[in-house]
Amino acid sequence: MATTSGLDDFGRLRVVVRASVGELSSHRLVVQSYAPDAIVGGLPGRYERPLAAAQRAVSDEDLARGVDVTLVHSGAAGSEAGCVVVAWIEEGAPDLDFDGLCARPVGAVFFGTCHASSERAQVVLARSAA
Repeated sequence: MATTSGLDDFGRLRVVVRASVGELSSHRLVVQSYAPDAIVGGLPGRYERPLAAAQRAVSDEDLARGVDVTLVHSGAAGSEAGCVVVAWIEEGAPDLDFDGLCARPVGAVFFGTCHASSERAQVVLARSAA
């Protein structure tokens, strides 16, 4: 008998996020994954909920080297269709009282997306059009 009964549907997605920033004093990196049909015009739909999320403080040097983030998701992200990873940085520090699942990329200075169909993904953040 498995001790993880009911947890077989969980998986991990390793995401590497890179950017060349060099102008913000402090960064809050937010990484989320969504079902492919939740993305409209490159952004999550207004009422869509991420499958998984993470947030952390990063420096310019961290972003230049690449920041490794592991997202733990439900089985929906491990389907054949995969998922879409959305990542952005904004000024400030992570707010642990504010869950990364609730964050939205409003006013993000650097933003990126990629389609992930395996256990690994890479997102390169680019300056957002103002």
